[in-house]
Amino acid sequence: MLGDENKEIRKMCESQLDIFLQEIKASPSDVDFPSMVNILTFHSQSTVELIQLTAITWLREFVNLAGRSMLFFASSLLTAVLPCLAIYGRDNVKEVAKAVNQNLMRLVTTEDDKDDDESKKEEKQVEGSLHTNSIKVSSSLPPKIKLEIEPVVEVLLKHLHQQSLMQTKIAVLRWIYHLHLKTPRKIFQHVEQIFPVLLQTLSDVSDEVVLLDLEVLSEVVSSSDGPQSEVGFQPKPIPGTNIYFTKFMISLLDLFCKDSQLLEDRGFFIIRQLCLLLKLEDVFRSLSEILLEKEDLKFATKMVQTLNTILLTSTELFGLRNQLKELKTKEICSLFSCLYKTWCHNPVATVSLCFLTQNYKHASDIIFYLYPLTHEIHVFIHTFIHSIVCRPLAQVQ
Repeated sequence: MLGDENKEIRKMCESQLDIFLQEIKASPSDVDFPSMVNILTFHSQSTVELIQLTAITWLREFVNLAGRSMLFFASSLLTAVLPCLAIYGRDNVKEVAKAVNQNLMRLVTTEDDKDDDESKKEEKQVEGSLHTNSIKVSSSLPPKIKLEIEPVVEVLLKHLHQQSLMQTKIAVLRWIYHLHLKTPRKIFQHVEQIFPVLLQTLSDVSDEVVLLDLEVLSEVVSSSDGPQSEVGFQPKPIPGTNIYFTKFMISLLDLFCKDSQLLEDRGFFIIRQLCLLLKLEDVFRSLSEILLEKEDLKFATKMVQTLNTILLTSTELFGLRNQLKELKTKEICSLFSCLYKTWCHNPVATVSLCFLTQNYKHASDIIFYLYPLTHEIHVFIHTFIHSIVCRPLAQVQ
């Protein structure tokens, strides 16, 4: 009736629904929440704005009213609100959907990461809390509410997989990040489903989506709750990470190899952000070691050129440049050795690394060995000077 062409009928229907909602607030124990949530979820996708707004508004009131009890319907609620976050021309619907999404996210706590056996220790306290939030709200709900991760993950990945709009993808990524913070053990049970989708999202047209995606990936690969070993996976995790760190670096290079346009358009941006989000020495060491084993030498040469340019120019790597210049510690000498082996894919990169680390004699030997003819030396010097000009590297210049 909210979609009726008659304005008076619509007003009367709105009035009755408002009265009905007030009665629910006054006596929530008599409400059949499961049936009502299903109905509201269906109407939340209505093409009629008033119907859609009413459905989302009721869902907001239910979340506020029932608290953690609504986690029982988390996947249904996300199905309802995620598309509405990017709806065009319906600002009221978008704002209410945003409130539902934020309030639902706040309900997820570290309690949801505990096993049933662990929860029994706090059973009396939890039951007292849930008595307020659940039993009094409705007898149609189970007495103990915990977030079921699997259906939530399915909904989130569905909306990240699809050609969803930017705001919806951002909301999904924030949910995945939040679940990794609050329920790391349980979310890692589904990481094999999530990880490939996060990698694909790096190709998204939105910089904001890609940046948030990198934050989520960085949380995944650096989490102490992630697996430290896997049958058939040889490389040991770098301290402070898990096996998905190396998997991520391998997959990232494979992605750049298959999509040269992505490397050209986003390579600098992605790697620089990773240097901010993760330990930059680990990023460069891992990428270097993987590239050393690459059979595609053309790609390896191009990738080394990209990494070398980032090393020479990025403000994020100022500290690393100083460490490489001085080579004072065993760790930084080990990193230089690792980089040098891979940098040999590209002569300009190799010589610039030697100059950066003040190995001038070796740089000179490389140049004269590779380019014994005078005119070849001139060409190389021209290329090299062009590679360092206008960069924040006065020492090499």
